[in-house]
Amino acid sequence: MIFYLTMLTALLCALMAGIYFAFSVVVMPSLRRLGDEQGARVMRQINRDILQSSFMPLFWASSLLCLVLLVSGQSELTMFAGAIYLTGMLGVTALFNVPLNNRLEEARKNETHQIWQHYLSRWQWFNHIRAISAALSASLFVAAA
Repeated sequence: MIFYLTMLTALLCALMAGIYFAFSVVVMPSLRRLGDEQGARVMRQINRDILQSSFMPLFWASSLLCLVLLVSGQSELTMFAGAIYLTGMLGVTALFNVPLNNRLEEARKNETHQIWQHYLSRWQWFNHIRAISAALSASLFVAAA
């Protein structure tokens, strides 16, 4: 049973890594090229839409399974993989990406340029951390299984 749980967790972490990777290498560079107003407007819409998408169950299920494997103590490797994911994906999202999303959402029109430029550099940096953390966790779960 623990083998299947570990492999399912690896799969969900890999899917999350793929989503974050796509944002880092395709979505964010494209939004940067759109210009401040249009890029910020599209990102605001993405941030609203993602909350209603199948991304959220994937986000929470992967986090929950990582937590289960972390506290189960099945192996040091699964505990390490869970800790990396929960810190590098869930923690970074909660502490950095979501506050940046909120600030972008609340920005007044005359603040768009300044906030968008700050957002682009900071959000993408933290997104890279999320992608790497999720991919590393997925790999470690596979190795542990």
